Amino acid sequence: MLTRSLALATLITLAACAGPGRDAQRGRADMQAAPLIPAMSRHLDSVAARPGMLQHGLSAHAERVHDLMEAMHADMMRIGMHSDPAYEALADSTVSDLKAMEQASGAEYDRLAALHIEHVRRLMAAYESKIAPH
Repeated sequence: MLTRSLALATLITLAACAGPGRDAQRGRADMQAAPLIPAMSRHLDSVAARPGMLQHGLSAHAERVHDLMEAMHADMMRIGMHSDPAYEALADSTVSDLKAMEQASGAEYDRLAALHIEHVRRLMAAYESKIAPH
């Protein structure tokens, strides 16, 4: 009798662990972009304080932004969330900023860097609002 009770309790526990709540937690843990966002936010804070530092490390920054954008896109596709025209326009602007910054210098560079930082922050906020319900 004790063996049957233990077996039944074990089965119930295993079923509870495999339930939909567990899948939702696992799905959230599989998000690629979520762990990148805090580091990108800190990076953008540093760049906002000293835009010139970005000019010397623009290729590394561009790669970092590209990786984040790919991760956000993959996350949204994984949960069945398709982007919308506003999100796509913002993503395109973020990429265009980088191309324009490659050619700029001085005050124009600083203006473009500030605009780019704003675009990346808005893109991260849009991503977070899209995945929040999931």
